[in-house]
Amino acid sequence: MRILIVDDEEKICLLLREFLSQRGYEVHYTLDSGRVGRMLERNNFDVVITDLKMQPVDGMELLKFIKKKYPETYVIIMTAFGTVKNAVQAMKEGAFDYLVKPFSLDELEISLKKIEDKIKLEWENKNLREGIARKYGEMIGKSEKINEIKELIIKVAPMDTTVLITGETGTGKELVARKIHEMSPRSPKPFVAVNISAFPDTLIESELFGYEKGAFTGASSPKPGLFEIADGGTLFIDEIGELSKPLQAKLLRVLQDRKITRLGSTREIELDVRIICATNRNLEKEVAAGNFREDLYYRIAVFPIHLPPLRERIEDIPLLVEHILRRLGHKRGIEDDALSKLMSYDWPGNVRELENVLERAMILSGGEIIKEEHVLLKQVKEDINIPKNMSLEELEKNLIIKALQESGGNRKKAAELLGISRKMLYTRLKKYNLE
Repeated sequence: MRILIVDDEEKICLLLREFLSQRGYEVHYTLDSGRVGRMLERNNFDVVITDLKMQPVDGMELLKFIKKKYPETYVIIMTAFGTVKNAVQAMKEGAFDYLVKPFSLDELEISLKKIEDKIKLEWENKNLREGIARKYGEMIGKSEKINEIKELIIKVAPMDTTVLITGETGTGKELVARKIHEMSPRSPKPFVAVNISAFPDTLIESELFGYEKGAFTGASSPKPGLFEIADGGTLFIDEIGELSKPLQAKLLRVLQDRKITRLGSTREIELDVRIICATNRNLEKEVAAGNFREDLYYRIAVFPIHLPPLRERIEDIPLLVEHILRRLGHKRGIEDDALSKLMSYDWPGNVRELENVLERAMILSGGEIIKEEHVLLKQVKEDINIPKNMSLEELEKNLIIKALQESGGNRKKAAELLGISRKMLYTRLKKYNLE
C-alpha cells in the first residue's frame, strides 16, 4: 500500500515514515502542501495522511480536493487542535479517520489495517464482477473454427508455454489471452495487458521494465514495470509486431533468463511470468523483411493460435448478435431482414465493428425491434479506374448512378452506400438531372 504523508513538521514525517516502512508500507512525504496535487498526479497513492493546520493549503482544503479528484484515495486527518466540530466536518467531507496529536502509532496502524481490509474487499468485489462479465462475454460461436480455438485454449492453458495469438483487429485476441489465463493455474495471480502501439518507444521501455528514482527527468520515485506487476501471473503483450528492434532484444533476454533490470539500475529481478503475445501482422513476413528478430519470433510462437475474421464464420453471427444485444440490454430482438443484412456484410472491423453497428441500431430503433433500416453499414468501396480527363463532377455523377443501380433505385440505401445524407443526395440528383 502506498502512503503519502503531508505535514510541515519534518520530524513528524520522518517518524511516521520510519514506523510505517518497517511494517511494509511504501511511504513518501512532503513538507509543502502545495505540492500534493502534482504528487498525486504523478503517483498512485492509496492513502494520504495529512495535518490539518498548514500553509499554503490546509488539511481540510486538501481533503476536499482529494475526494473530488481522486475519490478512491483514502484520507486520514491528524491535528493538534482536535475538536468535535472539526472531526465531524472532516468525516462529512470524506475523511476515513481523524487522529488527534499526540496519537499512538498503534492507533494509526489500526486505521491503516482497516483501509487495507476495505481495499482488499473492493478488489475482490471488482474481480467478482469482472469474472462474471468475462464468463458472460466468453467466446461466442459454434462454428468449426471457433470450436477448434476452444480446444487449443483447453490444451495450452495448463502449461506455461508462450502463446502467439494472430488475427485481424477486432477478432478478440485479448479475450483469448484472458481465457488462457483464467483456465490456467496462474488464474489467482494478475493478468496484465499492454498494447505496444499505444505507447511511444520512449515510454514503453519504462512501462515494461520499470525504473529507479532518478533514472530520467521526472523519475522522482521508483516504479515497478508491468513484468513485475504480472509476477506469478500472465503478461499479455498486444501488437508485439510494433516493438522496436532494441526492445525486441530486451524481450528476448527476458524470455531466455526470466530476469529483468529496471531503468537506472544494475540489479536483476527474477520473475515468474507467463508471456502471451498478439499481433495483426504477418510476423514471418516481418522476419523476412528484417523488421522482426527471427530468434524472438521462434521464442514467442511456440504455440500459435490464429483467430479467423468474422467473414469466415458467418454462421456465428446470429449467436453473437443475440449475445451482444442481451449485454446492451436490448430485449425486443431483431428482424430477420436486419439479421440477413448483417450476415451478408464483409465485416472489416470484425466483432468490434459488429458491436458498434448493433449499439447504433439499438439507439435508432428507440428500444423497439431492430429493423433493416436501423442497421447502418459502411460499404467497402470497389477500386475505381478513373478515365483520363474525367472531371470531378463527372466522377461524382458516375458514383451516384452506380449507387442507385446497386440499391435498386432506393435513394435511402444509395445515400448509405455513398456515406452521405439523403438531403445531400437529393441535391446532387437535382444538380445532375438524375431525379
